Amino acid sequence: MKLLRKRKNKKIPRGSAVNNSAWFRGFTLIEMVIYVGLCSIILGSLAFFASWALQAGAKAKMERDVLNNGQRALEIMVSEIKKSKNVYDPTSVFNSYPGQLSLEQATAFLPQESETFVDFFQCGQSLCLKRENDSPIALTDGNVALTDLKFFKISNNATSSSIQINLGLESSRSVWGQSQTKSKIWLQTSANLNAY
Repeated sequence: MKLLRKRKNKKIPRGSAVNNSAWFRGFTLIEMVIYVGLCSIILGSLAFFASWALQAGAKAKMERDVLNNGQRALEIMVSEIKKSKNVYDPTSVFNSYPGQLSLEQATAFLPQESETFVDFFQCGQSLCLKRENDSPIALTDGNVALTDLKFFKISNNATSSSIQINLGLESSRSVWGQSQTKSKIWLQTSANLNAY
């Protein structure tokens, strides 16, 4: 008589093909909906964050452009006022927008003349500087528009005067077509006529 031996059930190792095939049998509909929903939420969040980051970067660049244009324009005007010996009142427009400032400066460049004139005024959407016998030069670039330009003449004493400048600028373009995101600044400064 043959002895019947009991067969031991062999355990299937975890990494074997037989064990893994049970995992690949498929997903239920509920599992698929959950996976698709989670992926949609993650991708939507990433897209929203990327859009927000790009818009914030464009707005920051626009604000930087407006501020740099305003600072550069004020520096040039203050420098020219400090080099001037007098304000030429007949062509200057004070206390209103758009103002104009005409300055009289001593010159050594033209032998037949001892003085020259420098004007600041609005030309189109830009702030312009014009020296006598030269063409106007735009002090602001095409990315900004002039919204306020006023000059005020302030008498310090009988011999000295100061000029106060009010300058308003805004971006001439918007971020992704949204007009409410335009950047605006108002700057104010004053300078003495030094005639040096």
